[in-house]
Amino acid sequence: MVLFVTRTRLYVSHRPLKNGVYPNYGIKLVPTNNNHSNGSIASSDNSDSSIRPKLVIVYQSLGTTPTPTPTPTSAPSDTTAPSGSITINSGNEYANSTSVTISLSATDATGVTGYYVSTSSTTPSSSDSGWTSVTSTTSYSASISYTLSSGDGSKTIYVWYKDAAGAPTQANFSLSSLILPSPTPVVSDLCEVYGFVTDEDNHDLTEVNIAMEGEKKIKTKTDEDGYFEFTGLEAGKYTVTYEKEGYRKQSGDITLVEGEIRDLGIIVMEQNIAGSIYGTVTDAENEPVESAKVKLKGKGSNAKVKEKYTTEEDGSYEFTDLEEGTYIIQAKKKGYKKAKERIKLSDGEDNEVDLVLEKK
Repeated sequence: MVLFVTRTRLYVSHRPLKNGVYPNYGIKLVPTNNNHSNGSIASSDNSDSSIRPKLVIVYQSLGTTPTPTPTPTSAPSDTTAPSGSITINSGNEYANSTSVTISLSATDATGVTGYYVSTSSTTPSSSDSGWTSVTSTTSYSASISYTLSSGDGSKTIYVWYKDAAGAPTQANFSLSSLILPSPTPVVSDLCEVYGFVTDEDNHDLTEVNIAMEGEKKIKTKTDEDGYFEFTGLEAGKYTVTYEKEGYRKQSGDITLVEGEIRDLGIIVMEQNIAGSIYGTVTDAENEPVESAKVKLKGKGSNAKVKEKYTTEEDGSYEFTDLEEGTYIIQAKKKGYKKAKERIKLSDGEDNEVDLVLEKK
């Protein structure tokens, strides 16, 4: 008896076979002694186990050996969510309407496939009906209209982006949000002006007197941080003046258009270099006049300056720590006519002015 191994079956045959290879069956008969090297195998041979041929299975399947099917290799899992952002009304901090324009932007290596916009911070599922599908793209951008809840106040808008990785429930999400600050101002035709005032060493200057003069004149002062502001201004031309004792007066012109908010930046004020006015009061014979009353009065920006001095025995007087500007100086004494002079003092100047009193 001979066993035949085919592709999937095992057959038993009583046909006599010669030694050799049988490729159609995938077997090989090998004799166990020389007496059967070329002869057939008969049933009578089975009585002697010492001469039975050996059955050698050469291969398991017949014909051409099939190419094995490769084991599928899983694609690398995408765990990186899209990178996205959101802006509202071109980046303006405030909105005067509940209807706004949202600019969306996102990128992803496998492709952005959708976005979800909400005022709730609760993360949606990938199958949520609120998702808006887009054609898969590695770089997505769009502008959409959105209606905020009514009422003034801070508003937060959230947007999620998802990509094409895996089934919808396995998609990657990313979140971006933007907050509109409170309160939401009402658009007005009125203007605002603000700025800071410092000295030459960048120290904040407090109590600087600032005036804006247009059709009307309004005033304010800088606070402890050197900050000032004017609100509710009509559009038009203005002259802005900055004054502080010990500093040079400054001024400049500006023109405001309707609804403008003007930043005047940092105004640097220079310290005055003190000047002085001094001299001698004499009579017509050039003799010093003792105990004459000398008055000094500032004009214009120095109008607040009002000082007095009584002449010494030698008729001398002196006024110090004076800012540049125009001054009127006057001397008088009983029995004499008044003497008066107008002086224009430069920054840091020491000006000598002699006054002559004539008897009445």
